[in-house]
Amino acid sequence: MKVKYSIFYVSVLLLSINQLFAQNLSVGLYHTQYLCKDGRAMSWGFDCDGRRGHTGPTYYPGYVNISVGLKKVSAGGYHSLYLDSLGRVWSSGKNNAGQTGTGISGSTPQMILGLDSIIDVSAGSQHSLFLKYDGTVYACGKNDSRQLGDGSNVNRFTPVLVPGLTGIVQVSAGSDFSLFVRNDGSVYGAGSNGGGKMGLSPFNVASPPVKIDSLSNIIYASAGESHSLFVDMNGQAFFTGSNVDGKAGIGSNVNYYFLPEHIYTLDSIIQVECENDVSLFLRADSTVWICGRYTNALVTGGSDFNSLSIATQIPSLSGVSEIGVGESHYVFEIGDSVLYSMGDNHDGMLGDGSTLGSYSPVLVTNLCGAPLVLPPNTTSLDDNSSNEIRIYPNPAKDQVEINIPENLLFEDYVILNLNGQIIQSGKAENTKFTINVSNLERGIYFLQIIGSNMFSQKIILN
Repeated sequence: MKVKYSIFYVSVLLLSINQLFAQNLSVGLYHTQYLCKDGRAMSWGFDCDGRRGHTGPTYYPGYVNISVGLKKVSAGGYHSLYLDSLGRVWSSGKNNAGQTGTGISGSTPQMILGLDSIIDVSAGSQHSLFLKYDGTVYACGKNDSRQLGDGSNVNRFTPVLVPGLTGIVQVSAGSDFSLFVRNDGSVYGAGSNGGGKMGLSPFNVASPPVKIDSLSNIIYASAGESHSLFVDMNGQAFFTGSNVDGKAGIGSNVNYYFLPEHIYTLDSIIQVECENDVSLFLRADSTVWICGRYTNALVTGGSDFNSLSIATQIPSLSGVSEIGVGESHYVFEIGDSVLYSMGDNHDGMLGDGSTLGSYSPVLVTNLCGAPLVLPPNTTSLDDNSSNEIRIYPNPAKDQVEINIPENLLFEDYVILNLNGQIIQSGKAENTKFTINVSNLERGIYFLQIIGSNMFSQKIILN
């Protein structure tokens, strides 16, 4: 869940509700939600379960099927939440654990009954949080790690009150845990504290929510998959949880931080976002900084894929007003209703009308009335045209054939599983080559072909 605030040198008590929770951009697992100035939401990317909220284009933005004016969006793992101007909440996507709060799954957003006067929403991996105007919190969805904070481990298919919380001003739903920021700058956590991801040592699990004693003066918390980020009123950032691949950003080789650690390499931070093995930071000067797994690819434009253990500026970005990070793609708002994206693109997550990944910023096309402009030498997959890079057969059994146009230069390929782990790799030296996949287990994988650009495609082995 993503939140911006206007200026960090002001006490959270003095921030208005509208300033604290202003949000246009939210990036989920493999999809993105964006709120246009006219109160309509647009989304793009993966949508086998209805998480986009529409059945229109996949590879560039399409309008979410809600006719009322919206003031906030939140993209989760398999579902999305939409907060309207009357304080009501709508949802779309997968409802296997009750995360939509409506009792049903689907691509047409439905209003969640029993909720009113809501000012903040957060969609996690498979659970949802709702903050009311009076500072109380409701939750629904998966609860196996007690992430709903209601004192049980029972999945909730309709929203329930989270007991013991008052004066809450911001909520963040992560993978299997939740964070709650109070108006006095304290932070509470509920759910799994595995690897110290909430900073609640010595607790392994917390429910009802427990105060994180080592934090104070916090105005924003971001719950990821295995770590969390916090910002205080002085623009200082803090980290807790798994530091695998250096996502703490301080150059440390410590694998886990069980209590929040000050990220002393950064200052003047106004927004933080975390997901999987990456930490992303927006400074007051509108520059973007990053650390974690394979993140040097975004800093170097794809010439180096090492992980960054010290937070480093992405030099190709400036004038950024909001940031978002998903499982393997990144989106940045620059100016008024202008978005650029970077990273993986196997399901059109970059929103540029193609499936070509990029380690340099690409424009999100067709956004909020802007014209549809496709990348050079690319035809839109949403126009029922085939991409120029051909992968067949798909589904495959023992081998996959790759045909690459001569005007595109690639050097290597990797095959990743759904957890992002590299299962197989090799060279892509010719315009036509074959990959032997007979040794891989049957299932779904992502094939990435890497060079000056990155092409990604989901492949099925049966």
